Amino acid sequence: MQRIIGITIFLALMLAGCTGESYDSLHGESYSFVDQHGEEITFPDDYEGEILVVGYVYTKCPDICSIITANMRNIYDAMEDREQPVRFVSVTFDPKRDIPEQLQSYARTFGLDERNWTLLTGDVAEVDRFMERMGVRRALAGEEQDTFDLAAAGEDYIIDHSDRMTLLDGQANVREIYMGSRMPADMVIEDIERLLEER
Repeated sequence: MQRIIGITIFLALMLAGCTGESYDSLHGESYSFVDQHGEEITFPDDYEGEILVVGYVYTKCPDICSIITANMRNIYDAMEDREQPVRFVSVTFDPKRDIPEQLQSYARTFGLDERNWTLLTGDVAEVDRFMERMGVRRALAGEEQDTFDLAAAGEDYIIDHSDRMTLLDGQANVREIYMGSRMPADMVIEDIERLLEER
């Protein structure tokens, strides 16, 4: 009898291992931000149940950030059903200059649909904590790698940074990490549709 119970438990564990997947999760974590309208946002709690396409940019970037945002906009435009629980989020890693009004101007420049697209900024330490958690590397141009002290920077500086975009499911699990400036829209759409089918 004990042998049968042991075999049953073993098979159950094997099946669980075959069907279950483990993802890097932000569930239970909390980050305090402010959106482009000055509204307080708790990430990811305030987006519970929504699939999130998250990009990491700063508005004074001279090159790659514009490409990341344009690529995200292409993905957004390629979505056929805007009523699905999918939200696009751009988080700045330059909160010293990217205040809400600046983010709102950036959103207008790129023609972003603010009904389904949120731009986030916040306290420098909180933004740093989030970027480190998401694996986004940043350094002030001309400084040592990973030297990122905005308090010591003047008003005119350039940031070297990761080219990254992240896809989170409705339970705040990181499901995909992309090169933000180069990921083809159709491939991201396929991943979003797969997550929608899982709901």
